[in-house]
Amino acid sequence: MGKEDQRLGKKGEFRVFGELLARDLTVYYPLFDVEGIDCIVRNKSGKHIDIQIKTRKEERLWDVPELKPREDLFIVLYVTETGETKNDKFWVLPSEDFVKFSKTHIGRDKKIYRLQINKSNKEELQKYIGDVGFDRIVDFGRSEKVHNQIKNHVATKKHISAPIIKWRTFTL
Repeated sequence: MGKEDQRLGKKGEFRVFGELLARDLTVYYPLFDVEGIDCIVRNKSGKHIDIQIKTRKEERLWDVPELKPREDLFIVLYVTETGETKNDKFWVLPSEDFVKFSKTHIGRDKKIYRLQINKSNKEELQKYIGDVGFDRIVDFGRSEKVHNQIKNHVATKKHISAPIIKWRTFTL
């Protein structure tokens, strides 16, 4: 990997960290790359999620070598476009879904999962793009019932009120 690729990778990591921090998630950054984990996030449910970030300048092949899919591992695909009309894109996929959309091949004695975003799968991958994708990390670990209540509350903008407690002071 050349210096330009390394710079692009770091740029992508920090851009994704910013997106995670903007959603009030706690982001832990390891000192070095262990098992492809670029950061660990703790969400408001107290759940820890491992995140692997892949950065490209254009939509193309996304390779993740030696991936061991699990519920608490997400793959963030980040396309950075430069120029006057900057149009960055993020796909945030649970690792199990990344595997579902990928094809496997062996490269240098490693199993590699390769996802190619193309006309045949682009529409189905829309449910992982941008805010919708990042919401999966924010909501990870919440029960489906709580998740739906929050979504409905935000959608209807109803005010949830708590009972008012009146305090009395007593003198002796």
